[in-house]
Amino acid sequence: MVAANYTNDVLQMFYGAISEEENRNLRQTLLEYVDFKLVQTDFRGWFHVWRMDFPENYENGDDFLTFANENKHKFVNVVKNEMEQLASVKGVMAAKVKFEKVNVNEDGNEEVVVMEHYFGDDVRVFQNASEEEIKEEYENFVDRVNGEIENWSEAAGSGWEFVGTEKAYVKVARYEPLRGGTYIPLPPKLRNKKAIINVQNRKDNECLKWSVPAALFPAPKGKNPLRTTSYPTNDGVNYVGIDFPTPVKQIDKLEAQNENLAINVFGCTE
Repeated sequence: MVAANYTNDVLQMFYGAISEEENRNLRQTLLEYVDFKLVQTDFRGWFHVWRMDFPENYENGDDFLTFANENKHKFVNVVKNEMEQLASVKGVMAAKVKFEKVNVNEDGNEEVVVMEHYFGDDVRVFQNASEEEIKEEYENFVDRVNGEIENWSEAAGSGWEFVGTEKAYVKVARYEPLRGGTYIPLPPKLRNKKAIINVQNRKDNECLKWSVPAALFPAPKGKNPLRTTSYPTNDGVNYVGIDFPTPVKQIDKLEAQNENLAINVFGCTE
C-alpha cells in the first residue's frame, strides 16, 4: 500500500534495479490507486462532480487514446453507480489536458510555454442505460476529444504539443423529464379562476388520455367535468407508441398520428 506511493527512482534507491516486467506491474499498481473522488455535491445530493487526478509521472498521460482505454471502466462505473442512486441522470464527461510549445524570447533564448485546456462533452441522458450504452457514449466522448486535441496540435503554426492528461471529470445530475402524470391538484391561484378542467385521474398515470377527451367531448350538462366518468373511454385518438406518463417530446408524435389534434403544453412555476 505505502510502496505504491513512491516513484521508481526511490524504490530503486533502496531495493536496486527493477526489471521491465516489475516496472510494468508497478505502473499498473500506481494507476489502480488513481480513481474518481467526489469533490462536489449540491441540491440535496442531486448534483455530483467526480474528479480523477493524475500524477505528473503518469506513464501514458501523453497518449490520450491509451489514457482513455485504461480508464474506461472507471468512467463507466461512476455513471452506473449514479444511476443506481439517482435513477435517470444527465451526465457530462470531461478532461483537463496540458499543451506546451517552445517560444524564443527577446534575448533569443528558448522558453517553454504551458497551457491547460478543458475539453467537455455535450450533456448526455442516461435513463435505464445498459453498460454497453454507457461505454458507447464514453467512446463517442473519447473520439471527439481526441479529434480536438489533434486539431490543436496539428494546426499550422500553432506550435502546441499535447503533453498529458491532468484531470478527468464526470459531472452528473438527477434527470426528471417533464411529463404528464397522474392527478395533481391545481395551485389555489389557478384553481380559484375556475377556468381550468383538471380531471381527477387518481388511479392511473394517463393524465393526457383524460385531458384530450375533456377538450374534445365536454362533459354533459349535470355531470361533474372533473370526474373521469364524465368522458368516453374510446375517444378515437391513436395513442399507439405513446408512453404514460407522457414525455413532452412525444406530443409531436401524438399530433402526427392524429391529424386533427393540436396540443399546447403550458407550465406553472407556482
